[in-house]
Amino acid sequence: MENHEQQPRTGEDVARAGTEGVPGDTSGSRPEQGETEPDIVQSERVATAGPPGVGVLPHPGTSRSERLDRLSLQQALRDVEIANARVVDLTQRLVETRRELAQVRTHLSTVEATLVSTSERQAAVERSAAFRIARRIWALRSVFQR
Repeated sequence: MENHEQQPRTGEDVARAGTEGVPGDTSGSRPEQGETEPDIVQSERVATAGPPGVGVLPHPGTSRSERLDRLSLQQALRDVEIANARVVDLTQRLVETRRELAQVRTHLSTVEATLVSTSERQAAVERSAAFRIARRIWALRSVFQR
């Protein structure tokens, strides 16, 4: 899974992002109080404040603080959506891991039961008279081969 985490943005970050790198804005400064910006520049500044492809056009008659509040709210909503997606993903992974753990434990108990029964059969074979005779014959054979 790829991580598309976005850094949290404060109101200052959003405001700063709204004035940096705006096409046609070579001064890098904001208009003085009482001055107004052309609507196109305002739209570009607000549209560049968010992630690429996500623009917020200002509503006529809204102040900078209202636009900033709206942008902050939208960023907070995006952050919540990302956090929720992470929670859902982690929950799904946890559920899948628990299922896998249950399967592994079941397999382990089956293997342990097989080991116990095989060990018991081997011990029974080693205690049998036929095995004791075969072991004595093997010992005699190795003595005569020297």
